[in-house]
Amino acid sequence: MIKQMLPDDSKLTVVQLKGSLNSNHAFEVQRHLLDHTLVGSNTSILLLDFSELQSLDRDGLMVLVSIVKFARGLGQRLVCCSVSASIRMIFELTQLDRVLETYETGSEFLLKNA
Repeated sequence: MIKQMLPDDSKLTVVQLKGSLNSNHAFEVQRHLLDHTLVGSNTSILLLDFSELQSLDRDGLMVLVSIVKFARGLGQRLVCCSVSASIRMIFELTQLDRVLETYETGSEFLLKNA
């Protein structure tokens, strides 16, 4: 997982998810996002980049749901981009696509929200 704050907009934090968001790593990712990205930061928009995420299991889904709820509770916005077809299908089957705000790419998000 790579975290970066964009220099031209310090309220936007981009986190690139890598590998698998599964039972081996999901709760570590959750703890990192809560402790270092959402709580006590200047972030108002958290952009999760899925371009290097290869797989997602139920624990990963649970983490995403909890992060969305937590971010919304703080008045923050969670956005996903570059979601693969297989993970997008999981979102659709679990109806998370109705909850998660997604964009084809991070650039598309930036263009539409400039």
